[in-house]
Amino acid sequence: MLLVLFIILVGPQFSSAGIRPIIILGLGGGYSLIADGGIRSNEYVFDTLINFKEKVRQKHLWNFNLQAYFMRNFGVQIEYTHQKASYFSDLKWYGWWFDGGIEGPVYVPINYFEDAYWTQWSLDAFNVGLIIGGDSPLFGELYPYATAGIGFYKMNGDPELFLNRTRLGSLTNGMEVKISGGVRHRILPFLGINLKISGKTNWRRHGRVVMEIYDSGPDQLDLELYYQTGQIYRARNMLTKSLSYISVEINLEIILKMPSRTN
Repeated sequence: MLLVLFIILVGPQFSSAGIRPIIILGLGGGYSLIADGGIRSNEYVFDTLINFKEKVRQKHLWNFNLQAYFMRNFGVQIEYTHQKASYFSDLKWYGWWFDGGIEGPVYVPINYFEDAYWTQWSLDAFNVGLIIGGDSPLFGELYPYATAGIGFYKMNGDPELFLNRTRLGSLTNGMEVKISGGVRHRILPFLGINLKISGKTNWRRHGRVVMEIYDSGPDQLDLELYYQTGQIYRARNMLTKSLSYISVEINLEIILKMPSRTN
């Protein structure tokens, strides 16, 4: 919407100066991989305390973007991405050691056991960014470019099976930063293919809590919340501040408006 408004307001100014912008519509998809191994796969095995295995996997994505070039090799872009993902959990929580004071450590049994399962989750993201390059060929009909953008995302998933228990935490929205680099290949004057590699970081805000980022140790789960609710929550000091991942994407691009150039 912001890009469309920008085109409506600014486009006529360029047209009056004899400059016609290039408008490109992109549709496509790809596949992603989480960059942080401490989020991607964990296993906590401590006798009499906990046996907890988990995996966070990202899968395919699809996206839609609208680009506008008002100068050669410089433009703006708005993009929507829907990212599919999955989560695996296998939890056996045996007990907890407490400080018993002068009597020494005291073991309290918990005996929480559940069947291993996979559950699905997803990310919806909007971002606005700048494009550099993409209108000057490297050789033949290949046009390299790079983008950088900022926006927001929404995380979708079952609170009990996914959001509350992972190191990502229970937040469902936040800000994201995305950078990309790739090449375009023009099949026809009005049609092309775009191949790019992207890096994204989704910031996770968890309120006023001292973060202790590590992925080992038996104290992974919040015992107090478990006693209050009967549900599994990740301990607050185990949560991560961000989720970073890499994507390979391919888009079909339709050039909706061609420029009039004399060079």
